[in-house]
Amino acid sequence: MLLRPFNTLIALFVVVVTFLAFSILYSSNSSTEEVVHFSSSYSPTKVSESRFEKPVADVKVSPVAAEDVASSSVIATAEQVAAQPVSNEVDSSASSASSLVESSKPVVNSETVDQHTYSENSPAAPESAYPPHAQKITDPVSEDNSMNTQIGENNVAEAFSDTIPKKQALTEEKEDAIEGVGENDGQSSTDPVALNDAITTTTATTTASTTSTPENSENSENDTDQSVIDSKDEVLKSTFADAEEIVTQKKAEADRKAAEDQRKADLAAEEEQKAAEEKKADEKKKAAEQSAALAAYAAAEKAYKDRQAAREKAAQAKIASEAAASSKDEDSSVADAVVYRPPIPKGDLPNPLRIFLTENGGSHEEVFAALIYAFAQLPNSYIYQYLFAPRFNIFAVLKTFNLRNLAKPRGSTSMKFDKMNPIPDIILGTTCEFDIRRLKNQMKVARDAGSYLFCTVHHGDRWHKDSFYHFYDDIIPWIESKRISFVFLSGHTKRFMEENIIPSWAPEHRDIKSNFRVLVPVFPVPIENKKELSFSLQGNYESERRDYAAIFKQFESFTQNAPENSNLQKLRIHLIGHGKHPEVPPAIKDRVEFNEGLEFAEFYKILSDSFALLPAFASDEYYDRKASSSVPASLIAGVPIVGKRRLLQTYDYLTEDSIWLQQDNEGDLDVIGRILELGEDKIAEQKARTNARNKEVVQENIGKALTWSKEIEYKVQRTGKEVVKAGWTWDW
Repeated sequence: MLLRPFNTLIALFVVVVTFLAFSILYSSNSSTEEVVHFSSSYSPTKVSESRFEKPVADVKVSPVAAEDVASSSVIATAEQVAAQPVSNEVDSSASSASSLVESSKPVVNSETVDQHTYSENSPAAPESAYPPHAQKITDPVSEDNSMNTQIGENNVAEAFSDTIPKKQALTEEKEDAIEGVGENDGQSSTDPVALNDAITTTTATTTASTTSTPENSENSENDTDQSVIDSKDEVLKSTFADAEEIVTQKKAEADRKAAEDQRKADLAAEEEQKAAEEKKADEKKKAAEQSAALAAYAAAEKAYKDRQAAREKAAQAKIASEAAASSKDEDSSVADAVVYRPPIPKGDLPNPLRIFLTENGGSHEEVFAALIYAFAQLPNSYIYQYLFAPRFNIFAVLKTFNLRNLAKPRGSTSMKFDKMNPIPDIILGTTCEFDIRRLKNQMKVARDAGSYLFCTVHHGDRWHKDSFYHFYDDIIPWIESKRISFVFLSGHTKRFMEENIIPSWAPEHRDIKSNFRVLVPVFPVPIENKKELSFSLQGNYESERRDYAAIFKQFESFTQNAPENSNLQKLRIHLIGHGKHPEVPPAIKDRVEFNEGLEFAEFYKILSDSFALLPAFASDEYYDRKASSSVPASLIAGVPIVGKRRLLQTYDYLTEDSIWLQQDNEGDLDVIGRILELGEDKIAEQKARTNARNKEVVQENIGKALTWSKEIEYKVQRTGKEVVKAGWTWDW
């Protein structure tokens, strides 16, 4: 009976001690609960290999086992950190290790561990696969990317040092709890039934090891606490070793990456150097190829010049041979006369006077027609025509000249010198710029034989020394032979050449300007005035040259505002030119006529029927360096041209009474309206004065041709019997 109270007291003591042990263990685990972390990308690969190789079912978790589970979680997390890309800075690896150490404190849950088995090749476990005792906890430090925090390698030990006070606090907490049991004298408010249930859930080993004395119970509890502390120490040591290994691995990875970057940089530098060397070699190769090409070009050019010189030499030899053979073939009476006469005295003309006219531009027909008419009037003259591509049936105009000393036209390049084609005394270069090039060989032979060249200039600016046309270079041999005169079509083009071009020439060639001549390209044509009141506009139909819309509008107002004026009602417009037709208002469409592609005879006829000609110059160059064809055309057709005083001053062969002078404030149609107010008689008188001025200029041209011809010192040798080219037919 006395033992029963004592036994009851012992039982209660055991219950209280057991309860306090579980309480202490629970409080210890709760104090470290917040430091266990599972990454959102948790992968239990390594854990399965070291901890969960075998399923665990319905086993109560002891403190040591809980520590092992937490340790495996930390290792898995450390391995996951090691799998992250290697940072360029080693300090960031140390920071990651420190964060890992802070997260190594485990959370022990007494719940039953679910059965999970993982392997190396298992995919990442879903959230539901995590063990219940390892719930995922969001760490604010992890959210702030603690892996990139620059802690440094020395901070790792400092991070681990935090665990020492925590261990000491845990030990002190358990000692206080044990002392508290004694103070309560074994009394507890805990329900005996609940305590009894808790006791039955403990492991059999723990119950069997409990002694019946307080001293034994206390010793057993102290042994259990020491085991927990030792287990934690082992976990911390293992975690520290793992973290240190991670830092070492990251350093090694960083070193490998740096070495790889250096290797790539070295390869890039090597490739760049190789590319530079290849580029340099390529440039050197190209330079060599270019040098070889230039050398080949120079050799080809020299060979070409040698061939040209050989051809010229052969041509001269052929001329001399044919001349010798021709003299042998003549009968004795002619042979006695075949001796070369002395040179023609200066001021006299040879008989016959052989003149070659050349045109190699396919244009300027009115220019060579004027030259032919003027020089054909010279006594004993015979003119040979060498034309490139005459247009608009200019021969119909030439036939109206009724010349008996003009040969049939031939192709420009058919010029040759033999018995039937003697060396000319005079060459009329209608398109001198092209003639001296296209007929280079023939021109050289003629120059060396003593021919004289009249070189017609159309584009004065192209004769500049630095011009890319190089006409000056081509003409130097003629200048130095003193067998050339330059012919201009108006006084203003001659002045432009004197003032702007000659100063660029070599000083020894500048005296040639004393041989500058002016010949106006005009000639007579038959005129049949038609009873028609009209005026003509000549030039391109482009709107940039003339405001056709304003002209048509003003022309329409003439007819609408004066219906009683019979002259205005029968007024017509001739648009002579080419290009896109401007739009004509319907009210005047039947009185506006476009004339395109006319032959020269028809062209002059339409102009002669008009009482006024309105020109359209393409640019102001026709006032300083170019000669317009519209101005001489007005004289040839006998129709006064409309122009301001600037036109009169530029084309100085015009006179004020041979043109319709336009005031500065007058438009084209204003002048036409003023002319119509003069009446038909006044208009006819003005046209007669223009026609008379044309005749005067034609006679001036003839006088110039005679004067220039007499100033020539004729050097071409001739025999006592000159033969006019056999087979000439003048009726062509």
